[in-house]
Amino acid sequence: MSISFDPNISASVYKALYNYDNKQKSGKVDKSKLSSNMAYLEKMKSAANKTDELSSTAETKNVGSTRSSVATSSVDESLKKHPEWKESVNSMVDSGIKAREMYGAKNVDVDSMTMDEYKSYISDIIGKIPFDASHPYDEETVYISEEGWEQMKKDPKYEAWVLGYTVENRAVKNPFFGMGDKGAYCIETFGASIEEHKGAGYSKVYTGSARTARSMYETASSGSGAIKTKAPQADLQPDPDWTLEEQLNKNRKNKEYWDEVYEARLYQSKKLQQDLNNKYYEKMRISQIEMMSSFNNNWSNLLF
Repeated sequence: MSISFDPNISASVYKALYNYDNKQKSGKVDKSKLSSNMAYLEKMKSAANKTDELSSTAETKNVGSTRSSVATSSVDESLKKHPEWKESVNSMVDSGIKAREMYGAKNVDVDSMTMDEYKSYISDIIGKIPFDASHPYDEETVYISEEGWEQMKKDPKYEAWVLGYTVENRAVKNPFFGMGDKGAYCIETFGASIEEHKGAGYSKVYTGSARTARSMYETASSGSGAIKTKAPQADLQPDPDWTLEEQLNKNRKNKEYWDEVYEARLYQSKKLQQDLNNKYYEKMRISQIEMMSSFNNNWSNLLF
């Protein structure tokens, strides 16, 4: 029994078939249960196929607002070329659908919109998609080519992918938050397909100068049609005059200051310990003198 991969079979069914095949090869299959096992697996496969059909139908109903959509989405075309993307792409499409429902207008008829109205509608949704709390200082600019806008308007699934990518991208946790991170500048560019997407990001103090990094971002985000979004505290970091050299000088001065504090406290600790030792030895010396005096007096009394 050879097993060929079928993307319509669920992972659990595929695993069951694989385990059965291994048992058959090792001679551990109970022949009396062979027909019933195979019938069961066929039922599972049929159920999986039916589930996929229902999911596909539901997806077709849910991916867009009221509109006449393309026969085949560019998302599906991309997945044919890159089936390994399926899980992440479907997750983004689902996130995009939820974002559209949460941040978009209700009962929107996209077909009746002009392109300018559609751009305004989508730009408004993108602007409302939040950043994760670990990205309070980030700023992002989204570009969508004219071909991309055309594709999104007629292809609700691709529109959902663009929105979903933005949702999941902004939801990524920043591992450096709380360690002095001053935020990032991001540029996202979308075309008419998933393959045409390009993204770039860099620190708001890139090159060691906040002004230089800001100038680079302003140049990159000054193009026509830019959709700009800021995290809630984006204007608080960094200080416009921040430079790496100045920060290193501050760090060095801070280190020198704390080194001096440490040395002073170490000296105080040693001095205190020495004083305590001196008092202890003085007390011991006095005690010994008193003991010797008492001893001498006792002997004198005995002798005389």
